[in-house]
Amino acid sequence: MRVILLKTVILGFTLIVMTGAQSNCANTGVPGGMQGPPGNQVDETVGGKIIAWGQSTAGQLLVDSPNPGYKAIDCGDFHGMGIRESGKVEGWGFNDSSQARPPNAVNSDFIAVAGGNDHSIGLKSDGTVVGWGTSTPQLTDPPSPNANFTAIAACFSHNLGLKNDGSVVGWGYNTYGQLDVPAPNSGFVAVACGLGYSVGLKSDGSIVVWGNAADGRDIIPAPNSGFTAISSRSSHILALRTDGSIAAWGGFNLSGQLDVPAPNSGFIAVAAGSTHSAGLKSDGSVVVWGDNQFGQHDVPPPNSGFVAIAAGNFFTMGLKAP
Repeated sequence: MRVILLKTVILGFTLIVMTGAQSNCANTGVPGGMQGPPGNQVDETVGGKIIAWGQSTAGQLLVDSPNPGYKAIDCGDFHGMGIRESGKVEGWGFNDSSQARPPNAVNSDFIAVAGGNDHSIGLKSDGTVVGWGTSTPQLTDPPSPNANFTAIAACFSHNLGLKNDGSVVGWGYNTYGQLDVPAPNSGFVAVACGLGYSVGLKSDGSIVVWGNAADGRDIIPAPNSGFTAISSRSSHILALRTDGSIAAWGGFNLSGQLDVPAPNSGFIAVAAGSTHSAGLKSDGSVVVWGDNQFGQHDVPPPNSGFVAIAAGNFFTMGLKAP
């Protein structure tokens, strides 16, 4: 439910996402229904290295080989994904609905990915969106016309797509009005989503939230201006300001996921997990706060050289520079 920030995570750029997705596991030591490293694949070793830490019960830390070899990342609730330089998507972790990796027939030319719970979506270089995994209701089928998309976000039961005209399109469940973009539906530059709600960042630096407003998600910290990136997954929202500080709200803060550690400065990207939060600093280090019951805070050393981050329900991923 990423965003991702959703400016996606491409080497040399500050994400997002985020916002943040085949079970051929007989020889991997990973339980059935989970995706593990499939062994030798296409010889693509050019690119960055993915580091994953936190909960590992679904194989979500078992990054596909070869690693390094990636240019972009995102997380689903219990699966991770990476894009290779060729545009091919690799996936690992829980895979009971084939959410970890797109079918071979369409697995090329991707520039961004976004993971939900039992589905994922990917943005192609031609501006189309492809979905895979469970499709109820139509989670993997973007509305027509499937064209001119520039960014995407996926969460538990709905997706968002940003068009090149600055409008936002949503599909999936609409129980709380999370697909009903408030007027004017224009001027958006990034999208993110969570459980029954959606978040949009406008070109003027303001944030709009619609759908389920429980937990104070629609109470945006003042001033509602100067924001440059957004991320959400479950119940809380993270937003990066132009001064490098992070604003956090929603979710009742039961695990401290809103308590950005001091100094709250120098951040260049954010990623919201279920009950934890992560921030990427300008020096290439990653800071994590909130729930740590599965070691979500414990960045493997050396904590340096990161260029992008993503967060799943109870795990965190970082992409290192090549």
